[in-house]
Amino acid sequence: MTDSKPWYASKTIWGIVLAAVVALAGMFNIQPVQDTPEWLRLALQLLGLIVATYGRLATKTTIR
Repeated sequence: MTDSKPWYASKTIWGIVLAAVVALAGMFNIQPVQDTPEWLRLALQLLGLIVATYGRLATKTTIR
Protein backbone atom coordinates (compact mmCIF):
# COMPACT_ATOMS: atom_id res chain seq x y z
CA MET A 1 0.00 0.00 0.00
CA THR A 2 2.13 2.84 -1.23
CA ASP A 3 -0.65 5.04 -2.60
CA SER A 4 -2.71 7.27 -0.36
CA LYS A 5 -6.02 9.08 -0.69
CA PRO A 6 -7.80 11.84 1.25
CA TRP A 7 -10.07 10.73 4.11
CA TYR A 8 -13.24 11.79 2.29
CA ALA A 9 -12.54 9.30 -0.52
CA SER A 10 -12.70 6.36 1.91
CA LYS A 11 -15.68 3.97 1.75
CA THR A 12 -14.84 2.87 5.28
CA ILE A 13 -15.15 6.40 6.65
CA TRP A 14 -18.44 7.08 4.81
CA GLY A 15 -19.92 3.77 5.98
CA ILE A 16 -19.01 4.59 9.59
CA VAL A 17 -20.43 8.11 9.23
CA LEU A 18 -23.72 6.79 7.81
CA ALA A 19 -24.13 4.18 10.55
CA ALA A 20 -23.24 6.69 13.29
CA VAL A 21 -25.57 9.43 12.02
CA VAL A 22 -28.51 7.04 11.73
CA ALA A 23 -27.80 5.56 15.17
CA LEU A 24 -27.56 8.99 16.79
CA ALA A 25 -30.72 10.19 15.05
CA GLY A 26 -32.56 7.17 16.44
CA MET A 27 -31.11 7.72 19.89
CA PHE A 28 -32.34 11.31 20.00
CA ASN A 29 -35.59 10.49 18.17
CA ILE A 30 -34.76 12.76 15.21
CA GLN A 31 -36.83 11.83 12.16
CA PRO A 32 -36.08 13.48 8.80
CA VAL A 33 -39.56 12.46 7.61
CA GLN A 34 -42.53 12.26 9.96
CA ASP A 35 -43.20 8.69 11.10
CA THR A 36 -40.05 7.19 9.59
CA PRO A 37 -40.44 3.41 9.92
CA GLU A 38 -38.09 1.67 12.34
CA TRP A 39 -37.13 -0.90 9.69
CA LEU A 40 -35.81 1.89 7.45
CA ARG A 41 -33.58 3.27 10.19
CA LEU A 42 -32.20 -0.20 10.91
CA ALA A 43 -31.70 -0.91 7.20
CA LEU A 44 -29.70 2.32 6.79
CA GLN A 45 -27.56 1.44 9.80
CA LEU A 46 -26.91 -2.00 8.34
CA LEU A 47 -26.05 -0.46 4.97
CA GLY A 48 -23.50 1.80 6.65
CA LEU A 49 -21.89 -1.17 8.38
CA ILE A 50 -21.79 -3.16 5.13
CA VAL A 51 -20.18 -0.25 3.25
CA ALA A 52 -17.61 0.21 6.03
CA THR A 53 -16.74 -3.48 6.06
CA TYR A 54 -16.50 -3.66 2.28
CA GLY A 55 -14.35 -0.54 2.19
CA ARG A 56 -11.98 -1.96 4.77
CA LEU A 57 -11.64 -5.35 3.05
CA ALA A 58 -11.27 -3.92 -0.47
CA THR A 59 -8.80 -1.15 0.34
CA LYS A 60 -5.56 -0.88 -1.58
CA THR A 61 -4.51 2.56 -0.38
CA THR A 62 -3.90 4.33 2.89
CA ILE A 63 -5.68 7.45 4.13
CA ARG A 64 -3.72 10.65 4.46
